[in-house]
Amino acid sequence: SATLPQGSDVFGPFPRILAAVFSAGGATVVFVGATWSAVRLLRGRGNRRVAAGNAFIALGTAILSMSGLLNSTLGEMEAFAITLTAGITVLFTGFIVASSPLRPNRGLRAVDRAA
Repeated sequence: SATLPQGSDVFGPFPRILAAVFSAGGATVVFVGATWSAVRLLRGRGNRRVAAGNAFIALGTAILSMSGLLNSTLGEMEAFAITLTAGITVLFTGFIVASSPLRPNRGLRAVDRAA
């Protein structure tokens, strides 16, 4: 059976170094932005649901960063696949939590109709 060669067998270290640097940069921007937003919302009178969504997004980004680190340093493909799946799940959960519409307050609607 034929197997695909590892990138390190085909290319030198330069493309892998570039991938690590740019991937880390993007992950840092997402992680810091989501964390900052969550903290800012919790300190003020912001929406706690959106803050929780941002916290999930930051956590998912951290998990995804760890998956890449596992694969590049240890070469553990099973651990990489598991952490990649977990990171995507947590990140998507954060997106769903932060972007779901607010529930209308039914008690206020009843008062509006009565008036």
